[in-house]
Amino acid sequence: MWKVHKNRLTSFLFWGFVYFSAFSLSTLITMFVLIRGETVTVPDLRGKSEQEAQEILSRLDVYLKKKGQTFSLDIPEGLIAEQSPAGGSTLKKNHFVMVTLSAGGQKVRIPDLRGVNINTAEMEVLEYDLSLQSTARISNDLPRESIIDQEPQAGKETLKNTGMRVLVSQGPKGATYIMPDLIGKNREGVTEVLEGWGFAMETFREIPYEGIASGTIVRQLPEAGYPLRRGQKIVLEVVK
Repeated sequence: MWKVHKNRLTSFLFWGFVYFSAFSLSTLITMFVLIRGETVTVPDLRGKSEQEAQEILSRLDVYLKKKGQTFSLDIPEGLIAEQSPAGGSTLKKNHFVMVTLSAGGQKVRIPDLRGVNINTAEMEVLEYDLSLQSTARISNDLPRESIIDQEPQAGKETLKNTGMRVLVSQGPKGATYIMPDLIGKNREGVTEVLEGWGFAMETFREIPYEGIASGTIVRQLPEAGYPLRRGQKIVLEVVK
Protein backbone atom coordinates (compact mmCIF):
# COMPACT_ATOMS: atom_id res chain seq x y z
CA MET A 1 0.00 0.00 0.00
CA TRP A 2 2.77 2.46 0.96
CA LYS A 3 4.55 1.66 -2.28
CA VAL A 4 1.42 2.54 -4.31
CA HIS A 5 1.01 5.89 -2.49
CA LYS A 6 4.70 6.62 -2.95
CA ASN A 7 4.46 6.05 -6.70
CA ARG A 8 1.39 8.30 -6.95
CA LEU A 9 3.19 11.10 -4.99
CA THR A 10 6.25 10.80 -7.15
CA SER A 11 4.13 11.00 -10.29
CA PHE A 12 2.24 14.01 -8.93
CA LEU A 13 5.43 15.86 -8.07
CA PHE A 14 6.95 15.08 -11.47
CA TRP A 15 3.99 16.34 -13.47
CA GLY A 16 3.66 19.33 -11.17
CA PHE A 17 7.26 20.26 -11.90
CA VAL A 18 6.68 19.84 -15.61
CA TYR A 19 3.60 22.08 -15.56
CA PHE A 20 5.36 24.71 -13.43
CA SER A 21 8.39 24.73 -15.72
CA ALA A 22 6.22 25.05 -18.81
CA PHE A 23 4.26 27.91 -17.21
CA SER A 24 7.45 29.71 -16.17
CA LEU A 25 8.99 29.30 -19.61
CA SER A 26 5.81 30.55 -21.26
CA THR A 27 5.79 33.60 -18.97
CA LEU A 28 9.42 34.40 -19.73
CA ILE A 29 8.85 34.09 -23.47
CA THR A 30 5.80 36.33 -23.28
CA MET A 31 7.70 38.99 -21.31
CA PHE A 32 10.62 38.81 -23.74
CA VAL A 33 8.31 39.27 -26.71
CA LEU A 34 6.53 42.15 -25.01
CA ILE A 35 9.80 43.86 -24.17
CA ARG A 36 11.20 43.38 -27.68
CA GLY A 37 7.94 44.61 -29.19
CA GLU A 38 7.75 47.80 -27.09
CA THR A 39 8.07 50.95 -29.20
CA VAL A 40 9.56 54.37 -28.46
CA THR A 41 9.35 57.76 -30.16
CA VAL A 42 12.52 58.52 -32.08
CA PRO A 43 14.09 61.85 -31.03
CA ASP A 44 15.33 64.42 -33.56
CA LEU A 45 19.11 63.94 -33.58
CA ARG A 46 19.99 66.43 -36.30
CA GLY A 47 22.60 68.97 -35.19
CA LYS A 48 23.79 66.75 -32.32
CA SER A 49 27.16 65.05 -32.00
CA GLU A 50 27.48 61.30 -32.36
CA GLN A 51 28.22 60.95 -28.63
CA GLU A 52 25.18 63.04 -27.64
CA ALA A 53 22.96 60.95 -29.89
CA GLN A 54 24.27 57.68 -28.44
CA GLU A 55 23.54 58.88 -24.89
CA ILE A 56 20.00 59.91 -25.84
CA LEU A 57 19.24 56.65 -27.62
CA SER A 58 20.73 54.45 -24.90
CA ARG A 59 18.15 55.81 -22.45
CA LEU A 60 15.47 54.56 -24.86
CA ASP A 61 17.09 51.12 -25.35
CA VAL A 62 17.77 52.01 -29.00
CA TYR A 63 21.11 51.82 -30.79
CA LEU A 64 22.89 54.22 -33.15
CA LYS A 65 24.52 53.21 -36.41
CA LYS A 66 26.60 55.59 -38.56
CA LYS A 67 26.46 55.28 -42.36
CA GLY A 68 28.79 57.96 -43.73
CA GLN A 69 28.80 61.69 -44.46
CA THR A 70 26.92 64.17 -46.61
CA PHE A 71 27.38 67.85 -47.50
CA SER A 72 25.16 70.26 -45.57
CA LEU A 73 24.90 74.05 -45.55
CA ASP A 74 22.82 74.06 -42.37
CA ILE A 75 24.58 71.51 -40.12
CA PRO A 76 28.21 72.11 -39.05
CA GLU A 77 30.79 69.51 -39.98
CA GLY A 78 30.89 66.45 -37.69
CA LEU A 79 27.30 66.76 -36.43
CA ILE A 80 24.35 64.63 -37.48
CA ALA A 81 22.79 65.90 -40.72
CA GLU A 82 20.33 63.09 -41.54
CA GLN A 83 18.69 60.20 -39.70
CA SER A 84 16.43 57.24 -40.40
CA PRO A 85 13.82 56.80 -39.02
CA ALA A 86 13.11 60.53 -38.80
CA GLY A 87 12.51 62.29 -35.52
CA GLY A 88 8.97 61.85 -34.25
CA SER A 89 8.45 58.41 -35.78
CA THR A 90 8.16 55.22 -33.72
CA LEU A 91 10.71 52.41 -33.42
CA LYS A 92 10.87 49.15 -31.51
CA LYS A 93 13.36 48.94 -28.68
CA ASN A 94 16.72 47.29 -29.39
CA HIS A 95 16.56 48.47 -33.01
CA PHE A 96 18.87 50.93 -34.80
CA VAL A 97 18.65 54.58 -35.81
CA MET A 98 20.84 55.19 -38.86
CA VAL A 99 22.60 58.58 -38.91
CA THR A 100 24.65 60.46 -41.51
CA LEU A 101 27.18 63.03 -40.33
CA SER A 102 27.65 66.43 -41.95
CA ALA A 103 30.77 67.01 -44.02
CA GLY A 104 30.02 70.73 -43.96
CA GLY A 105 29.00 72.72 -47.02
CA GLN A 106 30.44 71.85 -50.40
CA LYS A 107 33.03 74.50 -51.22
CA VAL A 108 33.86 76.34 -54.44
CA ARG A 109 36.60 78.80 -55.37
CA ILE A 110 35.42 82.40 -55.87
CA PRO A 111 35.81 83.69 -59.46
CA ASP A 112 37.33 87.09 -60.23
CA LEU A 113 34.49 89.38 -61.33
CA ARG A 114 36.41 92.66 -61.37
CA GLY A 115 36.00 94.47 -64.68
CA VAL A 116 33.19 92.12 -65.75
CA ASN A 117 29.84 93.57 -66.79
CA ILE A 118 27.22 93.00 -64.08
CA ASN A 119 24.88 91.13 -66.45
CA THR A 120 27.66 88.77 -67.51
CA ALA A 121 28.67 88.28 -63.87
CA GLU A 122 25.14 87.25 -62.88
CA MET A 123 25.34 84.39 -65.37
CA GLU A 124 28.94 83.48 -64.55
CA VAL A 125 28.40 83.00 -60.80
CA LEU A 126 25.58 80.52 -61.49
CA GLU A 127 28.18 78.15 -62.94
CA TYR A 128 29.87 78.15 -59.52
CA ASP A 129 26.55 77.64 -57.64
CA LEU A 130 26.84 81.19 -56.28
CA SER A 131 24.61 84.26 -56.59
CA LEU A 132 24.85 88.04 -56.49
CA GLN A 133 23.25 88.98 -53.18
CA SER A 134 23.58 92.76 -53.26
CA THR A 135 24.82 95.44 -55.64
CA ALA A 136 26.02 98.98 -54.86
CA ARG A 137 26.89 101.60 -57.47
CA ILE A 138 29.31 104.52 -57.51
CA SER A 139 30.90 106.73 -60.16
CA ASN A 140 34.18 105.27 -61.42
CA ASP A 141 36.55 105.39 -64.39
CA LEU A 142 35.60 101.83 -65.34
CA PRO A 143 32.91 101.46 -68.03
CA ARG A 144 29.33 101.78 -66.83
CA GLU A 145 27.94 98.53 -65.24
CA SER A 146 31.44 97.07 -64.78
CA ILE A 147 32.24 95.48 -61.40
CA ILE A 148 34.78 97.48 -59.38
CA ASP A 149 35.15 95.20 -56.37
CA GLN A 150 33.62 92.08 -54.82
CA GLU A 151 33.19 90.24 -51.53
CA PRO A 152 34.25 87.47 -50.95
CA GLN A 153 37.48 88.19 -52.80
CA ALA A 154 38.56 86.16 -55.84
CA GLY A 155 40.48 82.96 -55.14
CA LYS A 156 38.99 82.34 -51.70
CA GLU A 157 36.94 79.24 -50.96
CA THR A 158 33.33 79.54 -49.88
CA LEU A 159 30.28 77.33 -49.53
CA LYS A 160 28.08 76.69 -52.53
CA ASN A 161 24.97 78.94 -52.72
CA THR A 162 26.84 81.78 -51.01
CA GLY A 163 25.57 85.24 -51.96
CA MET A 164 28.25 87.63 -53.24
CA ARG A 165 28.29 91.42 -52.87
CA VAL A 166 29.62 93.57 -55.70
CA LEU A 167 30.39 97.25 -56.26
CA VAL A 168 29.42 98.43 -59.75
CA SER A 169 30.58 101.43 -61.76
CA GLN A 170 28.13 104.10 -62.86
CA GLY A 171 30.75 105.35 -65.29
CA PRO A 172 32.88 108.50 -64.98
CA LYS A 173 31.34 111.26 -62.92
CA GLY A 174 30.22 114.07 -65.22
CA ALA A 175 29.18 117.62 -64.56
CA THR A 176 26.10 118.02 -62.36
CA TYR A 177 23.19 120.27 -63.38
CA ILE A 178 20.05 121.41 -61.61
CA MET A 179 16.79 120.41 -63.26
CA PRO A 180 15.03 123.57 -64.48
CA ASP A 181 11.31 124.19 -64.14
CA LEU A 182 9.81 123.23 -67.52
CA ILE A 183 6.11 123.46 -66.60
CA GLY A 184 4.25 125.76 -69.01
CA LYS A 185 7.05 125.82 -71.59
CA ASN A 186 6.81 124.50 -75.15
CA ARG A 187 8.14 120.99 -75.67
CA GLU A 188 9.94 121.68 -78.98
CA GLY A 189 11.99 124.60 -77.68
CA VAL A 190 12.89 122.83 -74.41
CA THR A 191 13.81 119.57 -76.16
CA GLU A 192 16.16 121.31 -78.58
CA VAL A 193 18.03 123.07 -75.79
CA LEU A 194 18.31 120.15 -73.36
CA GLU A 195 19.29 117.61 -76.04
CA GLY A 196 22.00 120.06 -77.04
CA TRP A 197 23.31 119.87 -73.49
CA GLY A 198 23.49 116.08 -73.72
CA PHE A 199 20.25 115.03 -72.01
CA ALA A 200 17.87 112.39 -73.37
CA MET A 201 14.30 113.66 -73.80
CA GLU A 202 11.21 111.44 -73.79
CA THR A 203 7.51 112.25 -73.95
CA PHE A 204 5.67 110.00 -71.51
CA ARG A 205 2.23 110.80 -72.85
CA GLU A 206 0.08 113.52 -74.44
CA ILE A 207 -3.19 114.51 -72.78
CA PRO A 208 -6.02 116.81 -73.85
CA TYR A 209 -6.15 119.99 -71.76
CA GLU A 210 -8.72 122.67 -72.62
CA GLY A 211 -7.42 126.22 -72.75
CA ILE A 212 -3.72 125.29 -72.95
CA ALA A 213 -1.76 125.25 -76.19
CA SER A 214 -0.74 121.95 -77.74
CA GLY A 215 2.83 120.93 -76.87
CA THR A 216 2.81 122.71 -73.51
CA ILE A 217 4.61 120.81 -70.75
CA VAL A 218 2.33 120.05 -67.77
CA ARG A 219 4.51 117.54 -65.92
CA GLN A 220 8.20 116.65 -65.73
CA LEU A 221 10.43 113.99 -64.22
CA PRO A 222 12.78 114.67 -62.52
CA GLU A 223 11.08 117.61 -60.87
CA ALA A 224 12.54 121.11 -60.82
CA GLY A 225 15.59 121.45 -58.56
CA TYR A 226 16.65 117.80 -58.89
CA PRO A 227 20.40 117.24 -59.63
CA LEU A 228 21.10 115.90 -63.14
CA ARG A 229 24.09 114.33 -64.87
CA ARG A 230 24.77 114.63 -68.56
CA GLY A 231 23.10 111.76 -70.44
CA GLN A 232 20.31 111.34 -67.89
CA LYS A 233 16.75 110.91 -69.24
CA ILE A 234 14.13 113.63 -68.77
CA VAL A 235 10.49 112.54 -69.14
CA LEU A 236 7.74 114.98 -70.10
CA GLU A 237 3.96 114.98 -70.11
CA VAL A 238 2.51 117.48 -72.59
CA VAL A 239 -0.81 118.80 -73.85
CA LYS A 240 -2.10 117.02 -76.93
